[in-house]
Amino acid sequence: MLAAGQCIDTPHHSQTIAEEVPSLPAIFRLYLDFAEKHKYVRTREHVISRHVEDATGKPIDCALVWINCPSEDDVVDKLVNEPLTSGLCGAVNRLRGVESSFFFQGSIEKSEECILIYKTRVTLVKPLIKYITNNHPYSDPEVFSIKLDAASKSFYETMRLHTRNR
Repeated sequence: MLAAGQCIDTPHHSQTIAEEVPSLPAIFRLYLDFAEKHKYVRTREHVISRHVEDATGKPIDCALVWINCPSEDDVVDKLVNEPLTSGLCGAVNRLRGVESSFFFQGSIEKSEECILIYKTRVTLVKPLIKYITNNHPYSDPEVFSIKLDAASKSFYETMRLHTRNR
């Protein structure tokens, strides 16, 4: 594996996290595979960075916030648009058509859902989760965040430009 700032000339690595950890659920394997591929540098001009500094010179620590929600457009739009326009996040990925299985009132249920992956600053995770839980149609939505240890400079620049500086 490459450390931050190291470069290779090949477009991708021959083995991914998903191949190394075959027992992961398929959606996590897809996401980890995507994330792993984007850790590697395709040319010497693009360097992985641990952080970018904000206007005050402090490093920007970033995170991903993950939730499942119903697939209806009005629900998804409500959970996506306000955090973007208010600066709680810099971008959101919508993964539609996910089939979820879960226990509900003692039996196994399944439902088509949409996964939302918010890209934000660590300092905005709690207010973002508060917004999500207050506006989510589920009475107790499952929300979690993952702090990033490295990303591309362009990712950090997007977070610097499009999220609130808290």
